Amino acid sequence: MGDNGEKRPHLRLAAENDRKAVDKARARYEIDWPLQKLAANIMRVSRGAGEPYSVIQQCIDVVKGAQAFCDKCGDWPGDNEVREALDFHDPKLRDYSRPYDERSSAIEDIVEGALRLAAARLLRQDLQERHGEKDLLDGVRRLEHYHAELRAKWEAERKAARAKPAPRSKKLIRKPKL
Repeated sequence: MGDNGEKRPHLRLAAENDRKAVDKARARYEIDWPLQKLAANIMRVSRGAGEPYSVIQQCIDVVKGAQAFCDKCGDWPGDNEVREALDFHDPKLRDYSRPYDERSSAIEDIVEGALRLAAARLLRQDLQERHGEKDLLDGVRRLEHYHAELRAKWEAERKAARAKPAPRSKKLIRKPKL
């Protein structure tokens, strides 16, 4: 394909996304990050850390991001956009091609219960607080059960290794030096 008059192949890019879908994906970034920063900071501030002086500015950033989303997409961010931006769950637990991980699943339950409990305490919702405490303690019990099974397995392996006689090694007899 040089200068000898041959035509170069015509390359075309075929995109499955229409312009609206591309704009929406870009606009999601403008709302996702500010929303995630705000949520994380509020959680940290409520436990005694974080940056309480940044909360109001972060709220303003979320509103600006939502307005930018609306300007690009013609509508405000929906439930799905907000839910996905604030989803803290481990994506590996949703990958059903991987083996089930009891430990990680129990930890997810503990985190979910703790968040439910904390939110209920902020709003003084006794019933929700009790449900959050129950969820949290169920997760703790599952994690303790997992660790107990693991310890029992290790102990059984250790006992089996101790009960089995160690293989005797043959002593090499060396010829004395003359």
